[in-house]
Amino acid sequence: MWRTCSYCGKLHKHDYICNKRPSKRKKYESQANTVRDGYKWRLKREEIKARDGYKCLVCYAGKYLEHKGQQYAEKSYIKHDQLEVHHVDVLECNIEKAYDNDHLMTMCCYHHKMADRGAIPRDEQMGLIKKSIERYNK
Repeated sequence: MWRTCSYCGKLHKHDYICNKRPSKRKKYESQANTVRDGYKWRLKREEIKARDGYKCLVCYAGKYLEHKGQQYAEKSYIKHDQLEVHHVDVLECNIEKAYDNDHLMTMCCYHHKMADRGAIPRDEQMGLIKKSIERYNK
């Protein structure tokens, strides 16, 4: 059986692999990606979320709730499926702090993007983590 090739437009047998077909690229493997994909990270992520009470620490503190002049939804810290764990220090630069509780915090996706952009100062993030650890250890 013959078919038209979607890569070169010519007719080929159905089992022929055209040389114009693009090769599949490997996913870039960095040490940070290896950490994020690992079982140890999944356990640590759940531990941090539990420590922070399954809440976005920034929403819970009532900070950075406005976006482009509109009030950001305060209930976002309740949505468990949108919570992420943020590395205060960039993971690629500080791989040794990947599992350090003092540099990890729970955030909603909105505040996580803000923190990655640098809109939430590092000192403020560290203060929120310190408060969360104090609450957890009571």
